Amino acid sequence: MSAVLEPPATTRLRAQHVVDNECYIVDPETRVTYRKGKLLGKGGFARVHELVDVRTQQVYAGKIIPRCQVSRPGQKEKILREIDLHRPLVNKHVVRLHDFFGDAENIYIILEYCSRKSLVHLLKQRGGQLPETEVALLMRQLAEGVRYTHSQGVVHRDLKLGNMLLDENMELKIADFGLAARVADEPPRQAVCGTPNYLAPEVLRMEGHGFAADVWAMGCIMYALLVGRPPFETSTLTETYQRILRGAYTLPPGLSDVARSLLVSLLQPEPQERPSLNEVLEHPFLRPPREQSGQLLGMLSRLRIDQPAANASRSTTRTSGHSGVQGSARDSPVPLGDCGLLGTLGRVLCPDKRSSKLGTTQLLHRLLQACLDEMPASNCGVPPPWAGSALLVTKWIDYSNKFGFGFQLSDRTVGVLFNDATHLSFSADRLRLEYRDSHGSMEAHAPSSLPPSLQEKYGLLKYFAHYMEENLTEGGDVPKGSGRKKKPLVYLQRWMRTDRAVVMQLSCSMLQVNFFGDHTKLVLSAERPERPLVLYVDERRRTVAYTLAAIARFGCDEALQERLRFALGALQEFAELEQRDPRRNA
Repeated sequence: MSAVLEPPATTRLRAQHVVDNECYIVDPETRVTYRKGKLLGKGGFARVHELVDVRTQQVYAGKIIPRCQVSRPGQKEKILREIDLHRPLVNKHVVRLHDFFGDAENIYIILEYCSRKSLVHLLKQRGGQLPETEVALLMRQLAEGVRYTHSQGVVHRDLKLGNMLLDENMELKIADFGLAARVADEPPRQAVCGTPNYLAPEVLRMEGHGFAADVWAMGCIMYALLVGRPPFETSTLTETYQRILRGAYTLPPGLSDVARSLLVSLLQPEPQERPSLNEVLEHPFLRPPREQSGQLLGMLSRLRIDQPAANASRSTTRTSGHSGVQGSARDSPVPLGDCGLLGTLGRVLCPDKRSSKLGTTQLLHRLLQACLDEMPASNCGVPPPWAGSALLVTKWIDYSNKFGFGFQLSDRTVGVLFNDATHLSFSADRLRLEYRDSHGSMEAHAPSSLPPSLQEKYGLLKYFAHYMEENLTEGGDVPKGSGRKKKPLVYLQRWMRTDRAVVMQLSCSMLQVNFFGDHTKLVLSAERPERPLVLYVDERRRTVAYTLAAIARFGCDEALQERLRFALGALQEFAELEQRDPRRNA
């Protein structure tokens, strides 16, 4: 293998050839040819480019190391050690090293391509913090990857946000084994290496860098994902190291008990007191997604809704003038009844003067919680459908690895939530644009009078709109809305993607969940808070609407109920996010 680090003795064959202004890299032995694309990153003495195998069109990440940069003693051995440790590792949560070769000019390491970049980029795109459900999913994948590398006798020694990559399916992959070491049959290596904010106290005390140091770094990663910065970060290295040695960090009040419990165990000052990777994976915070969803709901603080007085007058839902489904709630009004949902509606529509106005997230959460609390115990209820309809997202595209998240509504409004937390929306007739900056201030323009500063985002908006129009189908058999004339355009406030669904919260007091497995969709709309609606698109793309009051009274089948509880969990996560940072209030 060391031959790859030595330039050819008899020929100065170059692996890079320029043809029609495109650079091609050729493996001198196998003659496999790669087309070199955009720069993905750089650091130390290497640059990483996108490489495409011209025969198979498979995309890789190519780490290109100029030979002139590794001429000093020990540098070639370091690269050899990295290849030797990394190449045998085969796990879905470890970046795969596919091949390596060299020529007279460079050394090339061909790696698995992760199109969604690193957790640093994800955190920046999502405003600096992630909800606990997403952090739990990422941390479970990280723990599985680290458990595998440790089982192979390899300690990474540089676990950090920047070395955690995400592939197209949002699967986490551990990358960069440049500082890794094999510790299976030898004492912990006596060296201080790694990234300062993630160093374990025993490493700073020169006691060696064993497997427990990786566990400590996992705690720093989890903290950074939840809080937005590493736990011991300061303006100087000296103070950072002192805090690490003292174990001096603070836990924000908005964290759940299970999140706090895991963080405290991972960040134990003494390495022998930290949990094993098996213990980490068995922690309640990291339960598998399905189990975790149920456990999360069990841990929610139940919002007790006072029952109205026995002599309270019964209310009924007002009927709509729209034509619609026969035998629907339009023909058979459903009383709200003396239930928790009625009490919640009363406080929403006629709030106590001493209480503050509910935000959208709290409103949706309380309405849905009250509905689920009041449902009959049976899972076979059939609520009467409602003849009206609600606005919903019919098409969406996640391009957040570069630009942002685009969507189209059933009234044909299109919009983009950009990675810098700004929004640009286009009216259905394409005559009005609305731009919202990261603080929520809105300005409206005609396309012909758009200021130069917004032209680039306007071009991206048109690209998103064209792509969705040409390549995506409608998300269900949904009646088209008549638009929202004389009202601001609806925009996306936030979104969340898990292994099971994408969750979108819009400015019109609406939450939509698109489930990946069976392509069902759930919309919870409180645009008219006196008559909150649930819209459900089933596996056969059939759409039906119910009032929340009807579901509370009659119940619903298990499939819809389970999706409602999933939506409740998502709303809880959004509420926790707002609690930790009030500026995020919807």
